[in-house]
Amino acid sequence: MKKLFLLLAVVMGNLLILGCSSIEEPPVSDDPVDFWEKTSLSANRISCLEIGPNDYIYVGTFGYQGLFRSTDNGQTWETINDNILEQTKLITFLGYNSDINYLFAAFGTLFYSNDDGESWTKLSSTVTTHFRMVASNGYRIYAGGSDRILSGNISTSGNQISLGLSGFPRERKPLSLISYPEGNSYYVGSDRGLYRKIDNSSEKWELIGLKDRRVVAIAVNSWGKIFAGCEDENGGNIDVFSSTNEKDWISTELAGEKRRIACLLVDSNDDLYAGTRFRGIFRLRNKKWTEINTGIPETIEEFPQRRVTSLRINSWGYLYVGMDGQGLYRSKSPIE
Repeated sequence: MKKLFLLLAVVMGNLLILGCSSIEEPPVSDDPVDFWEKTSLSANRISCLEIGPNDYIYVGTFGYQGLFRSTDNGQTWETINDNILEQTKLITFLGYNSDINYLFAAFGTLFYSNDDGESWTKLSSTVTTHFRMVASNGYRIYAGGSDRILSGNISTSGNQISLGLSGFPRERKPLSLISYPEGNSYYVGSDRGLYRKIDNSSEKWELIGLKDRRVVAIAVNSWGKIFAGCEDENGGNIDVFSSTNEKDWISTELAGEKRRIACLLVDSNDDLYAGTRFRGIFRLRNKKWTEINTGIPETIEEFPQRRVTSLRINSWGYLYVGMDGQGLYRSKSPIE
């Protein structure tokens, strides 16, 4: 506990008497206000998370716990495994196309729903791959697995999707995929760098940087600044890089022990969030990273780390984080 020393001056007659005294400073709390609160979802092994334009929350799980939906901001939950999803209950990716209200679920096979998850249709494709990522805007879709990226069209009647090879280099292994509607572009992070393709153009996939790194997560802010979560082939040299021109890449200095990147998210203020596989959540604001894990236990039973798998934000500004072992949490208040 710190002490504050005060200089006292007392006038007695013609004499000035000086003295010194001390008071105890109130203790500083070691228990800051929690940033997160746990939702009521019973499943604890969260593999993926998505939020639709109506703020419905969709949660996929490991451990064959199934697919869940909440229509009231996470207060109550229901399972939405119809007879197709019931065959696996192991959902590894969820994606949403808000333009046409399509929800995608991937776990090797790719399914889609246009009725908020009430029913699902299996995607048929002449080209096969183990689907684990999807990005879609308008009536266009890009989807990929461990060995290729496919692209195609969603019919305007809403009942058919066709996919074919997108021309992505076969020697590269896709690790992450996002769309950037403002630039009519799609980005793929691979085992050797970050690639970009302008949709519906004759241009090939272009390597735009980080060719010596595995790009495991991608995000783009409101004015086109790109963020790439990277590591080397051994899971080391972890960092998040940024670029404003797709040529020059600058470290944001997230590097740290066991901070392996699982996902990236940009909010409406252009703050960047990084979910890590062993150290929880970090936020980049004004070029400074801050850990924001208060309210999430560091250890739960057999899961000794805050193992983040997904981050999403709803239209009210509430941030959600899914974790493998700790379940689903929500920020206690809208982010500022």
